[in-house]
Amino acid sequence: MAYSQEEIDQAAAVDIVGLAQEHGMELTNETERFYRLVKHDSLVIDRAKNYFHWNSQGFGGNSIKFAQTFLTDQSKPDSVRFKDAVALLLNNKNLSASEVTYQHAPYVFDARKVSPDFSQAKKYLTEQRGLSPSLVDNLHNEGLIQQNKSGSVLF
Repeated sequence: MAYSQEEIDQAAAVDIVGLAQEHGMELTNETERFYRLVKHDSLVIDRAKNYFHWNSQGFGGNSIKFAQTFLTDQSKPDSVRFKDAVALLLNNKNLSASEVTYQHAPYVFDARKVSPDFSQAKKYLTEQRGLSPSLVDNLHNEGLIQQNKSGSVLF
């Protein structure tokens, strides 16, 4: 059976985390956004993008590719497994489209962490990193590099 683009889009929108859990795959969540399969710990699921990447195998994809990889008969050709995966996703009423949204807040620098002392950062940049002392002084005077209270360089 051939599927319409609308049906393929609907199948691709199914939440990968929900799909994995529905099929008994054990997951660990590293953050609110990122999950890993316990059995294949190099496989990372990004819920915000509803996308997985299997680092050790060098590929990833959407819900259809996930179902095709883990939930279909691997002895069948790719084209048949694709259709089987779409059918599985469209026919399972327990799975819903990913509705995960994240608020991306801009980074706010806390100026209270800046140290008035710059000696440790300057020593690191000139002696360890090999930068010119005059360049480091100019960048520091322009406020582009600072030192925090633990001695690390802030850019």
